Amino acid sequence: MPTLTQCPGCGKLLKTNDELLGKKIKCPGCGEAYVAKAKGYQTANQKAVAAKQGGGLHISPAIAVLLSLLIIIPTIMAVWYFGPGAARTAWSKQEPEATDEVTDMVAYVLQVYVAELDLGEGVLVNMDTKVIGAGFFYPTFAFTVPEKIAFVGTSKQGQFTGFYHPATREIEADIDFGGAALELVGVTRKPKSQIHATGREIKGTLTAEIDGKPAVMPQPKPKKDR
Repeated sequence: MPTLTQCPGCGKLLKTNDELLGKKIKCPGCGEAYVAKAKGYQTANQKAVAAKQGGGLHISPAIAVLLSLLIIIPTIMAVWYFGPGAARTAWSKQEPEATDEVTDMVAYVLQVYVAELDLGEGVLVNMDTKVIGAGFFYPTFAFTVPEKIAFVGTSKQGQFTGFYHPATREIEADIDFGGAALELVGVTRKPKSQIHATGREIKGTLTAEIDGKPAVMPQPKPKKDR
């Protein structure tokens, strides 16, 4: 029965009688002389070596996963350390001071606002301007410290919200007035109005604006002689 052999010179497949296998024959196409072997032929030794080697490098799925983790995890840690991690560390150093600046400004604005009120006789208003506390909403995956960071807090007058600008230390806030809040409880009565304020505390000096106008503590009015 003829067997297919392949000429190494021109690559042509030739039908070769079995009795010629292992013998030198000549390609009728290109004239190349070669030892006739069945196409895909391997000796017993070659088959054994191929079986041992498996035809190439094989890695078990478990090893492949482990190697992937060894590459991916350090990469993620490096990206975090030099990106969001570094930014978060920088903000963590500034955050306590920023919290004080926000609460100081809110308390001052409320004090000025209360002092400027012209109340008639018999009008009862909660005059407590104490700030209970404030907290920031820092974006976890920010690669740099954000231009502005949102905050929320409560005073004895109700809730206040706004933004703090880390680079300029500017503060903008909307502050509830005329409501009520308790520590560990939160707002207990809805506010009657809201104050829009801006401000900043630079080198211990606090300045602020209420609805765009400078917030200045009014001087006490002199008492009239009776």
